[in-house]
Amino acid sequence: MEHFSRPVPDRSEDLNLVDRIVRGEEGAFGELLERYGSRIFNLARRMSGNPTIAEDLTQEVFLLLLRKIRQYDGRAALSTWIYRVAVNRIISEFRRQPPASEAAEGDMAALRIASAAPALQRRLDLEAAIGRLPPGYRAVLLMHDVEGLRHQEIAEILDISVGTSKSQLHHARMQMRDLLQGEAP
Repeated sequence: MEHFSRPVPDRSEDLNLVDRIVRGEEGAFGELLERYGSRIFNLARRMSGNPTIAEDLTQEVFLLLLRKIRQYDGRAALSTWIYRVAVNRIISEFRRQPPASEAAEGDMAALRIASAAPALQRRLDLEAAIGRLPPGYRAVLLMHDVEGLRHQEIAEILDISVGTSKSQLHHARMQMRDLLQGEAP
């Protein structure tokens, strides 16, 4: 599992960066993109299962952040606010798209697995199972187990209770187990 070792900036650094972006300081938005771009791309890629869609979503998220930057009030960490904007945008994209048929998903997965080296099969199975989770479960699972966020942070990002975060993680893990054992929910 990937975890980011980059130190988390303190609130004063966050507020300073936001202030510089609001003032239109050259390079400030680039600094935000540098600091959070790969994290948001990785989240979008894991949630969508498609690098091309993830690139598009990452660009949309950062355009949205630029439009909403004045709304950041410093009550939460900047990273929490950014994740909230990103997750909401990514989930809204899933809700707009009609679900792919199970047969088409199965055919695509079979083609990928047949052409992949055996060492990649487990990863493909995991990615396929993650892709079949409901968006809320998927978001909590990825933020907790992959991004390494604590339930308190996830609760703030998704505007849910800590208990709901824990419950969704539990349900996501149970669905993953069932999916990986061939017992689709």
